[in-house]
Amino acid sequence: MEGGSIFPILHVYSALSKCHSPHPFTMSIRYRRAFFGRFILRAFGIPTIARPSPGHGALAHWTPTGWVICLGPPWGKGDTKLKYGKDTDFLEHTRARSAGETFKRVLRARLIGDVVGGERKCFGLSSVKGELGFWNAFALYVQRSLAEMTTAPPTAGRGATTTRAIDLFSDHESNQSDEEISVDEGGNITIPACLTSIPDPATNPSGNGKILFMRSTLGGKQLHYNRQGPHQSFEYNVNVPRAGTYALSARVVTPSWKQTLLLSLNGSEEHIEISLPFTIGMWGTTKSLNLELHGGINTLRFSRTGDVKGVTIKDFSLELIDWCAD
Repeated sequence: MEGGSIFPILHVYSALSKCHSPHPFTMSIRYRRAFFGRFILRAFGIPTIARPSPGHGALAHWTPTGWVICLGPPWGKGDTKLKYGKDTDFLEHTRARSAGETFKRVLRARLIGDVVGGERKCFGLSSVKGELGFWNAFALYVQRSLAEMTTAPPTAGRGATTTRAIDLFSDHESNQSDEEISVDEGGNITIPACLTSIPDPATNPSGNGKILFMRSTLGGKQLHYNRQGPHQSFEYNVNVPRAGTYALSARVVTPSWKQTLLLSLNGSEEHIEISLPFTIGMWGTTKSLNLELHGGINTLRFSRTGDVKGVTIKDFSLELIDWCAD
């Protein structure tokens, strides 16, 4: 690349695979993350390895400081299609090789085992099945000792605090939003989705795991309702300057059809169902829903039930249709 390294692009890819961008390409990345990851990495000549793991798209890629996980669970939870078997054996081998000339001790022990003959080869202690010959066992233990002498590089995906992916989407400082609930001259109200009263963004700048706050490609922040974990509600306290009828709509991104939000107004036990459009990863707007709001603070509580998919919300709009004396 001109003027810099390819690795920031890899971290951006890692971030895109976790976010809910309004672009169809990004949505495709989310559903075939490991495939697209290997495709992009190899296109730039970066070595990659698939790490098959039940229920996960998983891969790792090479960096100048060692192999790091880009997608999937930690080392030890995946296999390889190579001679190493377990992914930890592959990792151990690559770290041991970084010892340079000292790694030749491992190679010499294996060569002696070949000369002696009759010894079954194995390339990692985690993949051992049955008994090993003396020289092959010696080679593997030397390899492990060399690997333990190296410093493990940071994970490129989840849990890292030094990667571009976290800088873009999850660092606490950047998640402090300067957006505000606004009212225009016509009395129409815009509520940024990230300005919830519950959960409180001041306490949890990145959300609580179920309700997530992240940077938006439209600028500012957006709220994401995670499909995983038990259902949780989120609320807004809105100061309405004029009592009257308001048309509520939301700007959303959805990856699936037949998705809804439930709205409870001012503590009411009645839930109003809001249908979410299937936007195919693009930004879309829900159909307007008329609400009767009183002047002053109104509480809008949103919840979900049943089998849900993730949904991302940029903001809610309350368009003044008719006002009256409160």
